[in-house]
Amino acid sequence: MKSYLILFLVVLGSTIGNAQKSVQDLNAYFAALRNNPTLPLPKSVLDDGQNEAVLITALVPYLGDTLEAIRGKAYNGISSIGQKSTDVSVRQSAVTFLAQGIKDKSTGIGGSAGETLTNFNREDFISSTRKLVGDAVDIQTPHVGQVVKLSEGKAAGQGVGYPGGNYQAVILNVPKSWVIRTDKAF
Repeated sequence: MKSYLILFLVVLGSTIGNAQKSVQDLNAYFAALRNNPTLPLPKSVLDDGQNEAVLITALVPYLGDTLEAIRGKAYNGISSIGQKSTDVSVRQSAVTFLAQGIKDKSTGIGGSAGETLTNFNREDFISSTRKLVGDAVDIQTPHVGQVVKLSEGKAAGQGVGYPGGNYQAVILNVPKSWVIRTDKAF
């Protein structure tokens, strides 16, 4: 029994040590990024498949940074870690943060966040994330077509001549000049 406990403690200590190293690498990277915004994310962070949840948590504070380059790299890191992960909870966490990124003050980051969400599986979107994505959709949203696909899904058939199958969503904040009558067929 003692040998199992010792083995467990050694493995646990190793895992915690690896997580700390990856987080330290990540923090050093973001400090250096302020002076050189073209630096790629460290390979040690992207290849750390055992500490994905810890790394995503470590990236979250950078999502609110004042520099666009910092926020963009943080969203890219979350996207990369989430897409590589086989852990459903990590993928769902990544999707939630990326969904929030759609409304970033930079349309480039918002568009990129919406676009990278299309690389995730449908089951990675929990209902609250679908609602978050749906609420983010308006006529000004970059890549609005892709975001619509994520928020609602395929339309049901509406009768003869309208078989459904295309994507649908309610789009808010439409200028009045764009509103058309829909009570009559086109």
